[in-house]
Amino acid sequence: MKQWTIVIAVFVFLGAAVPASAQKIIGVEFKGTEGLEATALIQGLFKKTEPVSEESEATVGFYVYGLADRRWAQIHGGLSYNPTKWIGFTAGVGTEVDKNPWRTAASVWAAGHGNSAFVAFEYGGSGLWYRAHYLYAVHDRVEVGVFSRRFSPTGPFAQVKLVEWLSTFVVAGPNLETGKKTLVVGLDVAF
Repeated sequence: MKQWTIVIAVFVFLGAAVPASAQKIIGVEFKGTEGLEATALIQGLFKKTEPVSEESEATVGFYVYGLADRRWAQIHGGLSYNPTKWIGFTAGVGTEVDKNPWRTAASVWAAGHGNSAFVAFEYGGSGLWYRAHYLYAVHDRVEVGVFSRRFSPTGPFAQVKLVEWLSTFVVAGPNLETGKKTLVVGLDVAF
């Protein structure tokens, strides 16, 4: 697992080199599951897009995403395309800790009028993974909604922006894989 810690550290370092106009987020999560010990997870997303032309609001670019806990890690990257300001797509490839290490990923997001939705799918040696959420901004610093992620809870979600660069979130519900009650509390740093 030390090699994956190094991969994530390099990923964070390279992400810091991406220009300030890019989207860069590092997060840590703590997950408690009924009958199991609590676990910690670190993840990061770096995304850089540029306008297609001066006359268009469409953008193209790249992203890199990484995630690691004490037993498993992955990193993948690829292309991003936003045909308008309110919808975007990504597609990429990467690697994971598995005897068949290749992984593919794709996502779509849409946002507008205080609403945002996101769906991502990944597939590789360890199988299918997904994340989906819908959020509504009840205040400029508070979002509420529903969340589902494989191996994590499916249920209500709340996120609070503490300061411009720091937010915290909580989601609780059953883990659909095990049926056990699960709680995730996280902290995201945007820079």
